[in-house]
Amino acid sequence: TLKFPTNHLVQPIYAREQVKITESKIQQFSKNHGFFFFLASRCQYCHAFAPVVKQFVQKYGISVVPITLDGGVLPEFPNAISDNGAAKALNVYSLPSLFAVNPKTQQIIPIANGALSLSELEENILKIMDVQHE
Repeated sequence: TLKFPTNHLVQPIYAREQVKITESKIQQFSKNHGFFFFLASRCQYCHAFAPVVKQFVQKYGISVVPITLDGGVLPEFPNAISDNGAAKALNVYSLPSLFAVNPKTQQIIPIANGALSLSELEENILKIMDVQHE
């Protein structure tokens, strides 16, 4: 009960604290990382995931470079750039694909292959942060 309260009166307090901790950790991550977002205009999953990526980017202030594999764009990312070989270099095998990039260390980390929810995206970032600190 100390790690996860079972009392219904304190569970909402615990949940709010966990959200604050998550948001704080991801804010720290966003200071040193950006995203490469691989997409295609004809990809239905890309259309489903793009609003989630946009929401995440706006919520956490992280920069994103949308990279189109078919030359088309999505409404959320009308300024997508054409792929210049990055997809092949990063072994992008499914769309949509999202990678975290640390420009200082040039580390590139896969975050998502396929469409995720906002909470799943946050969980993936937290998992990556935990691995980096081990």
